[in-house]
Amino acid sequence: MGKTTKIGMIGLDTSHVTCFAELLMNPNDENHIAGCEVVAGWPGGSEDFPMSVSRVDGYTSKLKDHYKVSILNTPEEVAEMCDVVFINAVDGRVHQELFKKIAHFKKPTFIDKPLACDVSEAEEIIATSKANNVTLASCSSLRFVDEYQAALKDDSQGRIISIEAWGPLSFKTPIQGYYWYGIHAIDMIVAGMGAGCISAKATVGEQSEVVQYEWIDGRNAIYHGLKAGQSTFGAVIHREQGKQMVDVSKAKRPFYACLLDELLKTLPFNKTPICEVEMLETIRLIELANASRELACKSI
Repeated sequence: MGKTTKIGMIGLDTSHVTCFAELLMNPNDENHIAGCEVVAGWPGGSEDFPMSVSRVDGYTSKLKDHYKVSILNTPEEVAEMCDVVFINAVDGRVHQELFKKIAHFKKPTFIDKPLACDVSEAEEIIATSKANNVTLASCSSLRFVDEYQAALKDDSQGRIISIEAWGPLSFKTPIQGYYWYGIHAIDMIVAGMGAGCISAKATVGEQSEVVQYEWIDGRNAIYHGLKAGQSTFGAVIHREQGKQMVDVSKAKRPFYACLLDELLKTLPFNKTPICEVEMLETIRLIELANASRELACKSI
């Protein structure tokens, strides 16, 4: 039997921590990912974010009592104890600070979405990872849904010329704009289109919002955030000789199982499943869209 990869979790204020723990530590789960276990956690929590501070105790207790995870006093203690770090804190505003605390341990690190809530902070996280030789990954769980990845890799109809991606849209103060939930479908766009976006134009409606993106090579993409009606994720990939539609709600495996599988095929071996350029591009797209959205809201 091979060596078990020890995972430490920093920021226990999101359901992601228990979803991940269940997939990793319950061998009876049909999507169980063997060879890894969560060994340590640090609760964290943001006092000015009700969705964070109101949930951290519950998820911390479940990790401790149900999954027998050691709850430690500092992020540094967690990083020292594990092989791979997961920064799960639901508040993207604290990700840079948390990463700076543990980067010198040089442990491969996954930062849950969003990487940061500001392009400059995202750039600083990347710079810190390089300075400390830390392998880094950050993305939405939607990026690695099996059926979406299969569609992106199937180029039998030619290159991608446009993508329309959609999903449910909601907002949570104090997280700005699309950083909260828009990031999922926007990251799907970046996964297919790559870097090079030069502009964004947001249209704000009562039941939905649309962002039109333009790339430097003339291609474009559309994000459609649904504030009412159906609440599933999906995408249409337009290619030179045809199109592909992916209904993520019909995926065979849960989003988090797809994400964990990809992360744990790579991070323990000091590899990353997503390049830094695309990690930053997703944050750039959100920032461009948020700026346009703010102007659109003022005109309503």
